[in-house]
Amino acid sequence: MSGNWFGVFDEVREASLEFAASAAEVYAGTVGRCDCGQSSCRACRAHRAARTDCRTGGDFLADLIRLQVSYLSQLARMSSSYSGLVTRAVGSLYDAVTPSAPAPSTAPKSEVLLVGAPGDRASATFNVRNSLADDEELLVEHWKGDHVELELKRVEDGDTLKVRGYVTDEGEGKPLHGIELEPGDCVRGVLSVSLPAHQGRYTGTVRLTIGECTRRLRLRIRVR
Repeated sequence: MSGNWFGVFDEVREASLEFAASAAEVYAGTVGRCDCGQSSCRACRAHRAARTDCRTGGDFLADLIRLQVSYLSQLARMSSSYSGLVTRAVGSLYDAVTPSAPAPSTAPKSEVLLVGAPGDRASATFNVRNSLADDEELLVEHWKGDHVELELKRVEDGDTLKVRGYVTDEGEGKPLHGIELEPGDCVRGVLSVSLPAHQGRYTGTVRLTIGECTRRLRLRIRVR
């Protein structure tokens, strides 16, 4: 391809306009016509006499379906031809930007969305993995025995308030704080938060520590 993307998109636009005009013409030819099919109907005879060179609506739909099938087949073949190139390119890019052993400052962040009514408890799931070479204990910052104390900030006015959060295992419902993970172990957790009593948007953070690594769960809360 020459790389003239403006020309390519302009051709697509012209083709789309031509297709729309043809479709409108076919539709206009069907408005007001009679499809009773009786030989004594003057409207049907007049329409057949005036448009003997036109194909029927069924032919149009069949051609359109064949066109779509042909397009999808060509697209699939092209995708198969270039899949190897795309895989190598993405792999090279990932190796270039991902360090082999990320420092705590570059630990991954996750965004958790919680939505509910004032005073309700909203929940969301997340995954956490021990990426270190040794067994490590998972610790939840600001853990208070059976819950975590979260500080939320109201987006509208910047006011802060504290609420209770619960970080548990999805399968057994046990607290994740203090569990031990072997190297490579991944656990699926559930974060439940008692929502504020007033409507609005709030933000907050839950920090999970595994050895020298910290996992940050950034909270986006909508109370409505």
